[in-house]
Amino acid sequence: RITGLALTDGRILWNTPMSEDKAASLLVPSNDGVLAAKGGAVFKIDTRTGAVRWTTTLTAGNVTNILAEPVRVYLLAETRDHAIANDSILAFDSTTGKQLWSVKLEEPAWSNLITDEKAIYATGLTSISAINKATGAREFRCPLPEDLNLGMGLPDIVTFVGSNIVVARESGVAAVSKDGRVI
Repeated sequence: RITGLALTDGRILWNTPMSEDKAASLLVPSNDGVLAAKGGAVFKIDTRTGAVRWTTTLTAGNVTNILAEPVRVYLLAETRDHAIANDSILAFDSTTGKQLWSVKLEEPAWSNLITDEKAIYATGLTSISAINKATGAREFRCPLPEDLNLGMGLPDIVTFVGSNIVVARESGVAAVSKDGRVI
């Protein structure tokens, strides 16, 4: 069950029952609702009424990251089959839940998604990729310095510093320009 509470006094506004298979492992606020995910299922809940607005189930993979914007919702989905990884970034219409595009990454994702006005960025084991938010077209895939590929036990921390993307790993830090060059 997901419960909506009033911010002013904590009173219960609504309860939305969820079946066992929809017990959310990820909850992310959006502009007009809450996005919840469990495994490959994603659903949007209206924060005013508690009603489920839309639901989608990915054909393969588990949702590991949700990034919500007013117009689109972006999902990072991973499918692991031993040594084979087919991670994807998918875009959905925020209002209807209709899938807009999907892009397979060349290597397993190693960070959460971050975004600016133009692109979505995710790191892999050896590179960082930028995907156009509107079309799903790849803007760039930039190799990271080889010495950053050592000691890959923890996920990357990826953020913006000024107009650059900074990737922090156990083994060091790299900066990448938004046109795909290591600085």
